[in-house]
Amino acid sequence: MNVISVDPGAGHTGLAYVSELSVICYKTISGPPIRNDKDKLIDRARRITQQILAFIADKPHEMVIIEGYTGGFAGRQNAFSHQTPFLCGYIIRALEHAGEQYVVQLSSEVLNPRAKGSMVSYEDSANGRNQAKQNALKRSGWRNVDNLPNDHVRSAALHACYYFKNKQG
Repeated sequence: MNVISVDPGAGHTGLAYVSELSVICYKTISGPPIRNDKDKLIDRARRITQQILAFIADKPHEMVIIEGYTGGFAGRQNAFSHQTPFLCGYIIRALEHAGEQYVVQLSSEVLNPRAKGSMVSYEDSANGRNQAKQNALKRSGWRNVDNLPNDHVRSAALHACYYFKNKQG
């Protein structure tokens, strides 16, 4: 069966529709940065969520995988670090309302070479975080991963790969 995987971000959100063998299709949702304007952040979360729901509407899938967020992983703390958890909550609420099955996976377990079972190894990371994700995807044996357009889609794909590697049943 196939899954949808989401790397949520208020600036860039990566989506991947994935089977156990390959990335079938993907999408990046991008928009202007949101500073400290609560109303703009809410509107951005609404628009991202609508695009996610439209993306998944015609794609049979067993699960939606959301990359969760905790501050303090690999230097991701900044003045806008509240935006991603807010967006995650907004997306999760919409998925629940739509009756979608979902699972949340943390970057610290999927993309951190120090974590047991991580998709990314220290060898993958030798040339930086973006290259590490590309190397990890190539090592996965999946088809159609050489031309994923950006870090956000690669991250979403790795979360799907982690799901398939670790799913029970």
